Amino acid sequence: MSETIVNATLFSKFKKTQARRSEKLPDITGLTLGEFHADSGLDIISGEADIYLCSGTGSRSGKKYLLKYYRRENAVKPDVLEKLKTVASPFVAPVSGFGSYMGHQYAARPYYEMSTLAELLSEGVRFSEEELRTLIIPSVTEGLKAVHDAGILYKDLKPANLIPDDTREHIVLIDFGISSHAGKNTFVVTETGMTLCYAAPEALQGIFHRETDYYALGITVFELFTGFTPFQNPGLSPETAARLAAISKIEFPEDFPEGLKKLVQGLTYKDISHRNEQGNPNRRWGYHEVRRWLQGEDVPVPGECEDVQRKFLPYKFGGVFHKTQESLVKALLKAPASGIMEAERGILTHHFSLFAPDLENICRKAETNLRKGINWVSCYQVFYRLMYRLSPELKTIFCGGKEFGSLAELGEAAVTSAVKQNTAFVSGFRLLQSSFLDFYAENVLKSAAASDILRKADKILSLREWSDDQFAWILGYALSKKRNLRIGDKNFRAPGKLLKYLRKLEKEQGFSGYFKYAEEHRKELEFFAAVIPEARSKQALKLVLKDLASGAVFGRGELYFKNATAFDYYVGKLLRDKDAASLRRLCNSYGPALREVSEEVWQSSSYENLRRTVSGFPMVRRRSRGRSDTEMPKTITVNGIIYPAALRVKAGDYFRFGSYPQNIGCEKEPIEWLVLEVKGNEALLVSRYGLDCKQYHHEKTVTSWQNCDLRKWLNSAFLETAFTKEEQRRIGLSKVPNGGESEDVSSSDDITRDRVFCLSCAEAERYFKNVAERQCQPTEYACRQGACINSTNGCCYWWLRAPLPSPECAPRVFSNGYLDSYFDSSGGRINFRDTVRPALWLIWNL
Repeated sequence: MSETIVNATLFSKFKKTQARRSEKLPDITGLTLGEFHADSGLDIISGEADIYLCSGTGSRSGKKYLLKYYRRENAVKPDVLEKLKTVASPFVAPVSGFGSYMGHQYAARPYYEMSTLAELLSEGVRFSEEELRTLIIPSVTEGLKAVHDAGILYKDLKPANLIPDDTREHIVLIDFGISSHAGKNTFVVTETGMTLCYAAPEALQGIFHRETDYYALGITVFELFTGFTPFQNPGLSPETAARLAAISKIEFPEDFPEGLKKLVQGLTYKDISHRNEQGNPNRRWGYHEVRRWLQGEDVPVPGECEDVQRKFLPYKFGGVFHKTQESLVKALLKAPASGIMEAERGILTHHFSLFAPDLENICRKAETNLRKGINWVSCYQVFYRLMYRLSPELKTIFCGGKEFGSLAELGEAAVTSAVKQNTAFVSGFRLLQSSFLDFYAENVLKSAAASDILRKADKILSLREWSDDQFAWILGYALSKKRNLRIGDKNFRAPGKLLKYLRKLEKEQGFSGYFKYAEEHRKELEFFAAVIPEARSKQALKLVLKDLASGAVFGRGELYFKNATAFDYYVGKLLRDKDAASLRRLCNSYGPALREVSEEVWQSSSYENLRRTVSGFPMVRRRSRGRSDTEMPKTITVNGIIYPAALRVKAGDYFRFGSYPQNIGCEKEPIEWLVLEVKGNEALLVSRYGLDCKQYHHEKTVTSWQNCDLRKWLNSAFLETAFTKEEQRRIGLSKVPNGGESEDVSSSDDITRDRVFCLSCAEAERYFKNVAERQCQPTEYACRQGACINSTNGCCYWWLRAPLPSPECAPRVFSNGYLDSYFDSSGGRINFRDTVRPALWLIWNL
């Protein structure tokens, strides 16, 4: 329930309670029970306990409490109190503590300064329909729902147990003296006492359930408006009142509001035989009916509703005459786009107006909302809710023109459709998730487990913009046990089948065939490794990715090795075959690269072993034919990084260096860099993607690149996280001008010395030829950190360092590639969170 600000005139009706000294039980004034010091007795009449105003001690120091000191033994059920301690609702007085003293129980709750509603009634105060609608009824309804959800039947709802809290925004349920813990039962049979004039017919027989509490709410609402309960009506003769009470029929005064009358009639309906039939109009009202009434819906009054199925008129839709309401609803749900038009044009409203005015009103409200719909999602939201109100007993769900008996069946269909690239189904599935699935789980299935599954899936889905197929896989895996996946043009029934295929490929074609296939489909493997729910399958796919990370490609595919062990085995085989020429050629061609790969990637002695082996061979003298015996050094590629480090590059090339969290699981991956400029043995690099999302500075104040938080973060936390100590040695300490457009560092006084920095406006214009080249996409990790993405091109804003356009602002590049200063000289506010593209000068042949 949203908080309601109630007119102060309502609270002017309340008054503070007065202190008194109690004499009926041993006086505990001045004693400390638990954490509660009894200050004084309160002038509150109670037949079951003496009541004290207490001060909290220890952890409760500085707060006031009301303590009830009960006369009879076992006055309060301990299991109820234990359950109440778990209820966290502003509409239920929390149990602050309980125990016993001198053979009598006591229980404490927070002290509220205002008087109860019963005290006001005794003084002639009455409550208007507006006061009941805006504060009292919503508060009590939410309070009952909270205790019912905790497995507690209240059993004593009446004005004497309702009091406003000190915020004056809620009415609070107090006094759970006769409440029962129902556990998993929907009702209990008990001999506990009750206040008879609020008791439902079944309560008089000792049977209580949730609807019994709502019956008492109806009587309470009647009394708060009139000042008396229905069967204590001073306008009725004693004989008439007794007769009406016997049949539980309420006689309403002439001035009783019609809307309030419907509420009381719904809450006090005598017949409880349909109480578990949520869609049956002839059932006593409970939480959902009261909420609908509060929202202004025309909820049918039980006992006055006829069975609409018996009077349903045939309806032609999709070329078929539907003879039952259920058949029509299912047909509309199988063709939702046509169904929405049917509802929006008023055709459904007109049809139901012929025989079911209550359903006509429901359709008319949906018709109005559909015409206000701003997009398809909002229209589908209205449509689906309308359908399940027209057929409240319906539990199945529809997508792609098919009916599914459960969310698990729907999930299986989504996975199958993603594998088969059924674009129509997966796009419809995506629309269903955004418009209805949460509502379906919570309000149709009423399943907390299903709601929890959807919430967890939503967290993954919100990390980035997924394709329709990826979306279907993620949510389909969450809803079902089906684990089909597609890699390239091949479909696999489970991750195990994919792994079996890869091992077969390796056996038949060697590691090169396995590696080429896995590398070609690396992105798909990374996706499934991230979203497959089962840890075992996830780990198996990560092992394949690990093979890609350590697998080495010699030259342009002359040789492939999974790891150092595989390479050493190959060298051993050449040695056993006495193939000295191949060993010498291997060492001469790949020596520089192999040395770096052995030390930095494999962390093995493979290079040294090969070198020592070759050095032990006798020198073979050859007759010179005018060319050198030494071949040109060749490269080795591991995980996209080309070795040796002295490899020549040119502006526009991409390569990998360092690592940083980039994927959904926040796992570190190699960073891809764009070469902007090469000077001698140094190259200016900028990250290909936006790697993180940071503020330029933490507070909105005048600052500079020299003093901003972003510079400090790049040269400390980012530097340490992204690069090893050896890699950091290869990053030059650069003179970075940031005072203006001039890049002559000798002429600028505003110079910093940084290893990592952001590009300036001038550099962003010089190194990128146009706005398209300046556009940048964020990593999944940057999205998770809050990067703002352009829904059209998937690109983001990214920070520049200088010049600062105005105080409290910093330059940046728009998601469309334009510089911020082109549009607004104020730039981006420094405390905004934009994406970061680090730049640095890398020393190649250190």
